[in-house]
Amino acid sequence: MLTWEKEQIKIDNGGYGRLITLKNGKLLAAYDSANALCLAESEDCGLTWNHLGKKTEPQLGPLGDKLCIANANVIEYAENCLMIAYRAHSLNTAEKFYTSIRYQLSEDGGKTFSEPKPWCYENGEIVYSPASICQLVESEVSGKLFWIG
Repeated sequence: MLTWEKEQIKIDNGGYGRLITLKNGKLLAAYDSANALCLAESEDCGLTWNHLGKKTEPQLGPLGDKLCIANANVIEYAENCLMIAYRAHSLNTAEKFYTSIRYQLSEDGGKTFSEPKPWCYENGEIVYSPASICQLVESEVSGKLFWIG
């Protein structure tokens, strides 16, 4: 559940909320909750929020441990087409640590999403990122998406 609290959004049982304004004027919030990615939308400039549910389930990393999902960023790249990119990292792993950027696509306005895929460089190498402050940026010149963090 999302609510405004002194110019901030309060997320019950979640964190790292990021907002975008969709082309249809709605606000869309992506945030993590219980090691899953969730979405909520608002049609009244954030006065009320409609929880759209979990868009991922908890995932396992290559080390066999549960991954924590954080820093979700949403891009609307065409009408009703969304991409969510987020950081997936080891949870409570003291000896070994794994982190990568993953993404999922939706072609129905966020109702359903593809399975998570690793974000890769142009040469196919997986992007490993420990960044906790990051942003997904679309180039106005090339149309390419960049993970800055």
